[in-house]
Amino acid sequence: GETYIMSIANHEDMKLIYDEDFDVASVRKVLSAISNREMLSGNEQERKFWNNNMWMMDDLEYMHLMIDPIKKLNVSELTKDLSLDEEVELIFLPLHSQTKLIIDNKLILNFFKVKLDFMDPSIASFEDMDLKNYVIEAIKETQK
Repeated sequence: GETYIMSIANHEDMKLIYDEDFDVASVRKVLSAISNREMLSGNEQERKFWNNNMWMMDDLEYMHLMIDPIKKLNVSELTKDLSLDEEVELIFLPLHSQTKLIIDNKLILNFFKVKLDFMDPSIASFEDMDLKNYVIEAIKETQK
């Protein structure tokens, strides 16, 4: 429903990714089209967001498999050997096209970029790197 869609669109983490071409209204329009199983006429970012979300809706089992390694990530364990200047907040969001964003101490990764090994779905990668290694390298980037 509209209330649920707006709770997603107005979520504080989602607001981090908004720009002049993709905002609360974009998310509302896209998620509304998806919930009504409608085609979308929108700008490039909205169409990409629609496409990625429709792909997830068509294969909910795969989406759940993608969520599992994310839920099991232990950032404290991954960063125990790193000298961090400040704590880093790791956020996975359904972005439209970006791979990652670094905003202050927030590392935002595109959920849609998580890939699973077809032979062993417990093995997750991100941008052709092991998911854990990618996260470690991205966290290092937040410290620059």
